[in-house]
Parts: sequence; structure tokens; C-alpha cells
Amino acid sequence: MKNMSDAKRKIFVSDKCPDSVPVMELIAKENLDIEVVNITESMSELKEFLGYRDRDDFFAQARAEGRVGIPVLMYGDGDMFFWVDEESEILE
Repeated sequence: MKNMSDAKRKIFVSDKCPDSVPVMELIAKENLDIEVVNITESMSELKEFLGYRDRDDFFAQARAEGRVGIPVLMYGDGDMFFWVDEESEILE
């Protein structure tokens, strides 16, 4: 298993999602080293997220329930995913 502290972190969010907005604000406020990908900002960012969401088993339940599956934090290049919220210790 990779050292998670060395892995690049990327979070998929939407500024139109009520669950994502507080997470985005926390990342900005704390100046966390996490690449923020706002999937509703551009088609390329949406396609990047859907490439993971539509194929990775991690998102199976979200797909089955008709949910988008954000906010979600990715470590590395799709190695690991974690659901997050504004209280998540993963963001620290």
C-alpha cells in the first residue's frame, strides 16, 4: 500500500451541491494541499469524474441509489476514494 501522506489528493465537488460547498470552503479557509475539481465548472472536469464514477466499484452504491457520488476524495491516480464531509479528518 502506498504511503497516503505522499499521495496527491484530489477532491471532486460541485458548487451546486449542498454537501460540497462546506467542504470547498474548508479547503480554501485552511489552505489545504488538495486539488479541487468542480465537476459542474467544465465539461472536461465532469468527464474526468464520470470516468471514475461510472467504472469504479467504489461508486456502485451511489450509482444504484441514483446519487452523483460527491464530495469524494481521491488519493493518487484513482488508487483510493473516500466520502468526505466538512467534519472529515481526511481533509486535514
